[in-house]
Amino acid sequence: MKNVNKWSLDDVKAIVNRVSELDENIVLATRNLDNVTLLHSIYPTPAYTNEIIYIYKADNVVEGLTNFDEDEFLNVEKIKFQKLVDMCLSGEIKDAKTICAVMKADKLLNK
Repeated sequence: MKNVNKWSLDDVKAIVNRVSELDENIVLATRNLDNVTLLHSIYPTPAYTNEIIYIYKADNVVEGLTNFDEDEFLNVEKIKFQKLVDMCLSGEIKDAKTICAVMKADKLLNK
């Protein structure tokens, strides 16, 4: 895992560039960047784009602000981590970014 204190300027720029995209959809936030760790970066579709998705783990999170568009809806529910792992493994969760994040976090937490 990469500690936030060892992030390069490119890492920070990648975060800043995504803040405007994420700002309206933040549900949980951390008050201190020391609580944020880069878990992984992935190419979601390397066959036809060079887009990189960065996956982070944040500790000590608090409820953040949201600013959804009128036609946007998001239902947030708390799920125990092991149940989340099981949901990924069973195929109940199909989103690749979520599966990648959960599996990586599970592996790191159970070292």
